[in-house]
Amino acid sequence: MTPRLPEVGSDRRLVGWRYFCGPDSLVHLGNREIEPKQNPDPDSAPESAPTPVPEPTPVIPEGYASTTRLTLRFGSEFGGWIDLHSRRENFFHATKLELYEDIALTLGASVAYQRAQFAQRERVKELSCLYQIARLSAEQDQPIDELLTNIVSILPPAWLHADVAAACIQLDEHRFATDGFALVLQDQGVIFVPGKAANAGGVACSGLEMSQNGALEYWTSEEVDRRLRQIMANIHKDIAVTAEQYGAPGSYLDGANINGFLKVAHAMIDQGVG
Repeated sequence: MTPRLPEVGSDRRLVGWRYFCGPDSLVHLGNREIEPKQNPDPDSAPESAPTPVPEPTPVIPEGYASTTRLTLRFGSEFGGWIDLHSRRENFFHATKLELYEDIALTLGASVAYQRAQFAQRERVKELSCLYQIARLSAEQDQPIDELLTNIVSILPPAWLHADVAAACIQLDEHRFATDGFALVLQDQGVIFVPGKAANAGGVACSGLEMSQNGALEYWTSEEVDRRLRQIMANIHKDIAVTAEQYGAPGSYLDGANINGFLKVAHAMIDQGVG
């Protein structure tokens, strides 16, 4: 016998299940994938309603005879559904459904409350950060380096996951960062190249200018660009190879630091310092 399910909408997609077991019952709590809403173009023609995504039919586990589905709402927002299964046939009659619907309503209200509390705590963290920045900025006769160092230190606690957050402020050629900033970027898959390599292009341009002056030559902008590109390509190759050789493949930070140290060390040895 195929159990009859209560009527529900069809614009929901299942993305996960959780299981709650009892002696004679089993509960599945499902939710949907939230799709981003597109801002409508006021100049475009109104779009037709999207084709509903069929709601997956709950699968009755082996050993259970009846099932029903309840809508779960977080305030006014649809949050998914609750599938109830029982080993007894025709178990979910009208009286029991009213009870379970009340439970689903209470659960949805509880989740909505927790979400509101969480959002409020995050907002307090943001406002606290802004207040501290305003207070620091109002202090008189504070060196800009000290101000930016203090500001950058209070930024990570304002983020959602403060334990893995880092901050950096770049002012001209000066960088103000929290401890471990480069390591945090690497852990999150962000390519980080230290200044000694990333800013080498400016130094290289000065060297190319000195070479022209010393040789009493004039290079076209295309020639300068070609030479500069070759220099930067060589730097990239050197730090990548060095990182691989010293057990840190893919780390431009380690590759640049080790390569820079080796160049200085070799130069000192060539000058007789050993």
